[in-house]
Amino acid sequence: MTADENTAIVLRYFLGTHNAPQNLEVIDELCSSEYGARMKTHIAAELRAFPDMHFTVEEVVAADEKVVLRWSARGTHRGELPSRLGPLAPTGKAATATCITIYHVVEGKIVGEMGIMDTIGLYLQLGILSPPEHVPR
Repeated sequence: MTADENTAIVLRYFLGTHNAPQNLEVIDELCSSEYGARMKTHIAAELRAFPDMHFTVEEVVAADEKVVLRWSARGTHRGELPSRLGPLAPTGKAATATCITIYHVVEGKIVGEMGIMDTIGLYLQLGILSPPEHVPR
């Protein structure tokens, strides 16, 4: 498949499953079964933590089997958020997360992803982390 075809697959998956009304059936159509199962669990947890979350694709770059999205998501932390720090109780605060995700598409199916999120920025907005008292210049 071409980079343009793979980009169309990733955008249809990303926007169709992450923004309301979430269409999780797209996962079965566009993702491998292993990756799709992980993402159904992940998206459900996201929705519990940020039920009003809205995702915006800021930039797309594609080559061969890789499609890179730079995106942002804004929502209000109303449910428990799973994290590497353990479950984070709802703060009721609005926040914007930024991320870059690289999707791997093989024969028309998304088989995996690797992403880098500004987790520290998110945690600062939610009050989970406090900014340092003094930042040297």
